[in-house]
Amino acid sequence: MFGAATHTHALQRQRHERGLVFSKEANMHHERRRAGLGLLIALGCFFVWCAPMSARAQTPICQTEALVISTGFEGAGRHSCEIGADGGMVLTVTPENQPINPSPWYAFRVDAKADTKATVMLHYGPARHRYAPKMRHENGAWEPLDPSAVALADDSHAARLQLSLRAGATFIAAQPLSGAQAMHAFMRATLPAGGFSEIDYGRSVEGRTLKAFTTGPKGASAIVVMTRQHPPETTGEEAFRGFIQALAPILATGASPLAKYRLIAIPAPNPDGVANGHWRHNTGGVDLNRDWGAFSQPETAAMRDLILAEAGAGGVALFLDFHSTDRTIIYAPPLDAPSPRIDWLRFLRLRLEKTIDPPPAWNYAHNSTGGTSKGWALSQFAAPGITVELADTASASQAQAIGATIAIALADYLALQHIRTNQPTKPAAVTLPAPRLPAAQGSALFGSEPPWKDPCP
Repeated sequence: MFGAATHTHALQRQRHERGLVFSKEANMHHERRRAGLGLLIALGCFFVWCAPMSARAQTPICQTEALVISTGFEGAGRHSCEIGADGGMVLTVTPENQPINPSPWYAFRVDAKADTKATVMLHYGPARHRYAPKMRHENGAWEPLDPSAVALADDSHAARLQLSLRAGATFIAAQPLSGAQAMHAFMRATLPAGGFSEIDYGRSVEGRTLKAFTTGPKGASAIVVMTRQHPPETTGEEAFRGFIQALAPILATGASPLAKYRLIAIPAPNPDGVANGHWRHNTGGVDLNRDWGAFSQPETAAMRDLILAEAGAGGVALFLDFHSTDRTIIYAPPLDAPSPRIDWLRFLRLRLEKTIDPPPAWNYAHNSTGGTSKGWALSQFAAPGITVELADTASASQAQAIGATIAIALADYLALQHIRTNQPTKPAAVTLPAPRLPAAQGSALFGSEPPWKDPCP
């Protein structure tokens, strides 16, 4: 699908020599599609990868008298660089292997001797521009690059960035950088003290530790939640964070029927891909969310073994996998799929439609041979697994609100299941407790009158 590196360099030089034609109309269209991008919620380095970006020796790939471009940090893209005839930097953005889903990831560091302006051209080869650039000055916060500073080629195979740089280090990336260590730190800080166990459940291809966080009776029916099988999909990770933040206080009380389940949370199942700036795959060159069947990679095989060991005879009740794509959508099994908890899908859709504006779209297509995590959950356990896809352009607060709403809906769904099991007649309606979203999100989502009465589905 993608040409070899030498072909990419030749293509790069040819484009530079004859000049790229950039269309203002095409650029405006793309900007409208990615409108709504916001700053990451400032919750410290648990949410944004801070220290590791400068922890390793820098690897210069381009240098002028005024500045240096380098990729010597975890999460950096796979780039080569040339100085153009006009003095601008020309970066080639290449995938880890091919064929591959075209999700071109870029991340690089610019060190400037003084405040200056610079032009950087990104060449994606046959792939097209997907991610709106983000910028972080040293010791600052991530911000979206002003759309007026980004111009796309007519075919979207290249993007020109006009950078206003401060003296010192500036990071440019497709999405704010967030690595496995930051996610592990977030989990430890957020989950109830003493209520969770941290498990080293395996090693990646490159030997990185794979960690899961569990609570609830071992051997009971399990609820599995994960994110970042695909390295660039950080908005899905934000939704996962919102899910964990909302679930933690519910679990801390010990009173919810949710406490009767074994919760298995996997926050960073592809640490090699994230650290190496991959577009999609692990170091083995495999899409992990197409390997839930073959289990050819140590990461997926270790997740399978973890889930089977932790769930035991109780099996898996529900399965949630957070991702990112070009829009917010939930992929789920058909509503007539053979599952004792298939009504969870109707319940969740109703809750999201009452709570999130606009609510996620839904797709009930199912491919039993696709090798996805949700497909495995259904075939192995008759569990209605869902893939929750957040739009690439979703802000941290938008993504976290969706994750939190799903967590609260899960707790309320299991409470209704408990009522059904423990009383002889089905109630006509149940008044559910007020939403338990984090305070910073609650008022914005629900106002003073939350629409929180659901009939039993």
